[in-house]
Amino acid sequence: MKLVADTVMLVIGLTLRVGLLTMPVLALVAACGELEEPKPRPLPEARQDLSPGTYRSEEFEPSFTFRVGEGWTNAPPEASDHLTLTWGQMWVLRFLTPRELYKPTKTGTPNLVETPEDLVGWYQRHPYLRTDEPEPVTVGGLEGVRFDVIVAKDLPEDHYGMCGLGCVDIARFEQFDIVHNRYPRGYWDDYYGACGSAGTAWACSSSGSLFSIREEDKQRLIVLQNAKGETVTMGFASPSTAFEVFAPMAQKVIDSVEWKGT
Repeated sequence: MKLVADTVMLVIGLTLRVGLLTMPVLALVAACGELEEPKPRPLPEARQDLSPGTYRSEEFEPSFTFRVGEGWTNAPPEASDHLTLTWGQMWVLRFLTPRELYKPTKTGTPNLVETPEDLVGWYQRHPYLRTDEPEPVTVGGLEGVRFDVIVAKDLPEDHYGMCGLGCVDIARFEQFDIVHNRYPRGYWDDYYGACGSAGTAWACSSSGSLFSIREEDKQRLIVLQNAKGETVTMGFASPSTAFEVFAPMAQKVIDSVEWKGT
């Protein structure tokens, strides 16, 4: 019995000593507050998998931060009017402020016009696109609307645009030739597959940086106003058959967005 009693007293004594040793540490943490989170990192210039954490835009305007989890990859180059991320080989998340849109034509001949103030209405009136009813949303404190977009089923079979057959041109970016100036032909093929895969025709089109929608894809777009005077479009796309799988992952990134200086 005495041995048991001595053992119990020893355990109690050690517990008290550990508690006394940890008290100064706890007091220090309480005095200094919670440990600060790492500062947002810039996206790498080369295409590579992103470590989970918070990142910031450097070229895109208006500037913002966002968080990603496992599986995301940046798709450079980042520019003042577009920033693109991918998940896997089929799914894309974009942030856009295009200055020029492709006016729809019967022949598919490119016809660039300035981006209108009523961007949502432009999508709704597009003869080769179908949208659902816009719903109000808020991203990073800015109000906007959200709607889904698909290519119209009655798209003419011979309709041909900058993105090729079976897709609809939407926008050209300000630095439209940056991809071919920086990356050799075929650079994207080993990752995305053939040109136009995953709605990424802008990344490997012979015309440079384009934003387009393919027949087999579904896109969810969010249009925000008053972001430093800019109309910002963000959205994600995937093959329609996998859209509901990808949507929650992309939405989680969008929900983490914080705008700087707005």
